[in-house]
Amino acid sequence: MEEYRKPNLIRSLEDINEGVDYLLPHEVDMLSRQLEDTELELRRLGELKNEAMHQSSETWHDNAPADAIRHEAQIFLKQRSRISQILTNRSVLDYPTQETPFATIGSRVTLSLNGSDPFQIDIVGVQPGKDVSDELDVCSYRSPLAKAVIGKINGEFAEADINGRQVSLGIIDVDQNAQRNSK
Repeated sequence: MEEYRKPNLIRSLEDINEGVDYLLPHEVDMLSRQLEDTELELRRLGELKNEAMHQSSETWHDNAPADAIRHEAQIFLKQRSRISQILTNRSVLDYPTQETPFATIGSRVTLSLNGSDPFQIDIVGVQPGKDVSDELDVCSYRSPLAKAVIGKINGEFAEADINGRQVSLGIIDVDQNAQRNSK
């Protein structure tokens, strides 16, 4: 008989520790691939910089191509540093199960903002450099919107300060399968 293991989930804001980056399993894989891609790009930029320096060795004091490459490399170095930091400080969570009644990292939550039409958000782990992704329906657990609904169940309400405005959020549905099935 298999022993029951309580899922590793964030049940409330009190479960969140500063200095820890919470991730779902597919997010660890995604960040690892991003780190590999960043390393490859840095190698490519290093080769380009060497070429630019070699081609303009006589005018090294005014080497715009090398300066542009150096600037681009600095961006990738910052990205590599941030991803490495997240992977070092990570705590990998379990996907919530269908039996998990509350919103947590890995949940898709249907909300109503101040009684408006329903919309959905996916609560995710750390997104390097952002709390809300370019996709409006994806929120890091660190965003004010996600913080307001973590631990809430269907039918509950939450208050949140979003962009300096106090809003009321109605929790309409908590779907625990959406992210697990879409990874």
